[in-house]
Amino acid sequence: MRSEDPGMPPGNGKIHGRKGMTRKAALRILGTVSLVSIVLSFRLTPSEASVPPGERPNIVFVLSDNQNWKFMSCAGHPFLDTPNMDRLAGEGVLFTNAFVTTSLCSPSRASFLTGKYAHTHGVQNNFTPWDGSNRTFLEVLEDAGYDTAFIGKWHMPGRLPTLEGVDPFITFTIQGGQGRYLNCPLIVNGEERPSRKPYITEELTDYAIEFIERERDAPFCLYLSHKAVHHRWTPPDHLADIYADKRLPFPEGFDPWITVTRGHLFEGTNQGFANTMKIQVMMGNLE
Repeated sequence: MRSEDPGMPPGNGKIHGRKGMTRKAALRILGTVSLVSIVLSFRLTPSEASVPPGERPNIVFVLSDNQNWKFMSCAGHPFLDTPNMDRLAGEGVLFTNAFVTTSLCSPSRASFLTGKYAHTHGVQNNFTPWDGSNRTFLEVLEDAGYDTAFIGKWHMPGRLPTLEGVDPFITFTIQGGQGRYLNCPLIVNGEERPSRKPYITEELTDYAIEFIERERDAPFCLYLSHKAVHHRWTPPDHLADIYADKRLPFPEGFDPWITVTRGHLFEGTNQGFANTMKIQVMMGNLE
């Protein structure tokens, strides 16, 4: 659904125009703010597959982790400044009515990659493994003549799969597949390598830029899956205090105890962290 207003929804972000911004600089910014939403067809008709490569669009899919839909200035957030995501929304399509089918990390990732519901692709929670018979849309596009890459967070149980023809396939398995913000070792086409940069967002973005800038005759599809903004929220030094003077109120109806069911934590939640925040609220450190 496109916004009724051809301009931007309320917010304090500013759209950066095209002038004065190189393609490489724009890509680095996109990697940092990390959110693009696209809709793909997972089956190419014979007529679509026969379109000359030069006439096919390049596709860049950027996935952020655990980002609330309101946490962008173009969505009306009171103080977050996200000018480059605002630009994407302003020059493209901003969906204002969307739903998740399975609100857990691993099932959602499998659905993005396969176009299937959890009961079909088999990753029904954060502990059920990826079904080796699944095919990703990257592999379908590879069959149709695209150069394809998967770069970033995989985070589905079981061994890492072989994605046929997808090169590079760059991910991480440390900390149960969650990765870490600083000095995160990567698995690059099956081989472990140390990080080249301390901050994982910059590291993954650099790999993405290198893939995009390859010499090629074919169109390309890039799947860039960032760790940010999942816990443990460890920013690089130059971003650590940019919102230090802001108050962080809880959402209406928030209760840190709802994450405990029959004495156990729901998967994917952080009840202990929520309680810590609640203590800070009671002490007057937060609103």
